[in-house]
Amino acid sequence: MRSKTVLLVAPYFLPQGGGLERYVANLAGRLRHDHDWRVVIACSGARGRRPAVERRDDYVVYRMPAELVVSNTPLGLSWGRSLQQIVTRESVDLINAHAPVPGMADVAATVAKNLPFVLTYHAGPMKKGRLPADLAVWAYEHLLIRNVARRAGHVICSSAFVQRSFDRVFSGKSSVISPGVDAEVFAPDERAPGDDRVLFVVSALGRVAAHKGLDDLLRAIADLRHTRPALRLEIAVANPGRFDLDERCDQLGIAGRVHVLGALDGRGLADAYRRARVVALPSYNESAPTVALEAMACGVPVVAYSIGGVPAMVEHGSNGLLADCGDVPGLTRRLAEVLDDRGLAERLGQGGRRTVESRYLWGQKAEQTNRVFEAAMARHRSTPHRALER
Repeated sequence: MRSKTVLLVAPYFLPQGGGLERYVANLAGRLRHDHDWRVVIACSGARGRRPAVERRDDYVVYRMPAELVVSNTPLGLSWGRSLQQIVTRESVDLINAHAPVPGMADVAATVAKNLPFVLTYHAGPMKKGRLPADLAVWAYEHLLIRNVARRAGHVICSSAFVQRSFDRVFSGKSSVISPGVDAEVFAPDERAPGDDRVLFVVSALGRVAAHKGLDDLLRAIADLRHTRPALRLEIAVANPGRFDLDERCDQLGIAGRVHVLGALDGRGLADAYRRARVVALPSYNESAPTVALEAMACGVPVVAYSIGGVPAMVEHGSNGLLADCGDVPGLTRRLAEVLDDRGLAERLGQGGRRTVESRYLWGQKAEQTNRVFEAAMARHRSTPHRALER
């Protein structure tokens, strides 16, 4: 009897991207080893006209060409044909598309046709505060994604915040499965962290830095530097983008205190967490931040804005500290509390590790996902001739 094959469809895949892409990679490995799935991943990223194929130990990756990229959203005219060829070549039994990013999930839902289809949605409302962009976001979230969700046998939401935000769109057929973390790779270290080291992790700078709150953090560092001569901000970022970090640091008087680490993953990223006294997460829009889980798994406290799905992970006074969204003085005070009180930092870090071990291990998340997949396949077998276009 052959293994079941799942096709995981995502806009990008490692080494590109951030939390969503790490989610897909970790899920792929666990489905393969714990639940005997053959895993195939389809994403954008190839050059030329044909998909590039990478066969790895745990999964196969097809990177499809994108003729156009609009606001970090890849679009490919040949994706439908390529995905159909992948489905046939790899004998796919179930398709699981990961959104939001317009295009890829929509094509995957169409290609699924008579295959069971599960949608995983990773974000809450994505309003930008700019009218043209917000009109496009509204159309996607209320029209396009509704059509994709209608085709899905089930919708997995990355947090209860996401589920509440799109309850009507997902028509009551959703459940919550948050991201997990590899608690063996991301684990505490007995060595003491740097006294005044703050870590900020982001997939890219440029426009992404705005909603991730980097400028708020830079202003907080500028306020804190006066009484902390050793204060240092480290930024782990895969794509520096067009954000002129040096110029902004010069304006704020913190040149020399901010250091870009470049792209890190796996054990390199875990080492960066462990060197920090505190991880800052001043995002204006977060649903289920992987960064928070990785930091807590390493026993490092998180200081974050209380927004979206963050308070469900970062519990104020238990495993981290929260400030009101956009409150830079409040963010500064919370960072100072952790930097100035080693005992508090240790208690919060220990609380974070306990939180991860009880609720956020990847083995638990893969088991929950496997149950959703098995149920979707069982429903599909019981109604093999259902009309998906009704």
